[in-house]
Amino acid sequence: MFGFRFRISGLHFLASVIALTLVIGVFYLGWYRWPNWYLLGADKIAGILILVDVGLGPLATLVVSSPAKPRKELQRDIAMIVLIQVIALGYGLGTLWSGRPLYYAFSLDRIEIVPAAAFDEQALGKARELNAVIMPKWYSLPQWVWAPLPDDPEERENIIAKAVWGGSDVVSMPQYFRPLKEAASAMQGRYLPTQMLLGSHGLSERDYRAAIAKFGRSESELGVLPVQGRSRDGAWIFDRISGDPLAFHPIVVWGMK
Repeated sequence: MFGFRFRISGLHFLASVIALTLVIGVFYLGWYRWPNWYLLGADKIAGILILVDVGLGPLATLVVSSPAKPRKELQRDIAMIVLIQVIALGYGLGTLWSGRPLYYAFSLDRIEIVPAAAFDEQALGKARELNAVIMPKWYSLPQWVWAPLPDDPEERENIIAKAVWGGSDVVSMPQYFRPLKEAASAMQGRYLPTQMLLGSHGLSERDYRAAIAKFGRSESELGVLPVQGRSRDGAWIFDRISGDPLAFHPIVVWGMK
């Protein structure tokens, strides 16, 4: 009796693991590589999916499986369990899809992780009308951009006012996006010294020295910018001269000078 239950539940567990590994693997390799998984809190969604699809599903199968139960009744019960798993999986994947990161945008004094959900049809339509240099596509993978405020004072103030009250910010307006290399001079005055990564909530002196040494540059040639995620924040180390991003650290440096 128990051998039958564990055999059916084991097969269900194996199938659930394979299915979840494939779909989450695609998201991780495409959009949620480090540090995106961390910054966007995708691990919380993945945890729920693992609990429902790999944990509760096979466990429920273990409970309902019985060699004494008629075949059609057993098939119906397992089908209902699988249906619930599919619904949970669809919800989780839909959340991951709408929240997938499309841009690392430098704006004002920080790097913001911009997900697909940040762009509504009105913003995309405006960007198309203006022949935007950079446009988000459904298949776009994360890329670095500069999202400067417009030069026009009235337009600039309008965007700032809306953002203050929770409206759309410039990072959700692709008509303003530019390649990150064009922001090199604007970034110069915003860098924090790399020593900001040290401290009780940061790197130890030993780890800090090791992190700096691997770049083959002096501390004066490196700078740090705060990173604003949807779930967590951090810091990115840049080459001050080229403006190239070098490494991310899950260390909050907001408000530090």
